[in-house]
Amino acid sequence: PKGSIESYGDISAQTRSVLNNIKGTLTKLGLTFGDVVQAHVYMTPDPSKNGDIDFAGMNKVWLTEFGTPGQPNKPSRVTVKVAGLAAPGALIEIEITAAKKK
Repeated sequence: PKGSIESYGDISAQTRSVLNNIKGTLTKLGLTFGDVVQAHVYMTPDPSKNGDIDFAGMNKVWLTEFGTPGQPNKPSRVTVKVAGLAAPGALIEIEITAAKKK
């Protein structure tokens, strides 16, 4: 159903979706993930993980964009477990700060 975790997908699918959206915004601004200097990651309890966050699942997708041979930058990151997010069914929200080098 709309607004359910199943409608958005598991943490891997949701993390990939959020990172793809961020990448699109960065591209429009002439930036890349290499320009990201800080990130705040907000995660809600995952019912399939007995109410824990799926940090490993998120981090596996995260590491496809940060700390790779093609993009070695690893921004500072804070990950916080929160009670809920604005969108029902959302397991993750990511806020980034990027800075363009001159």
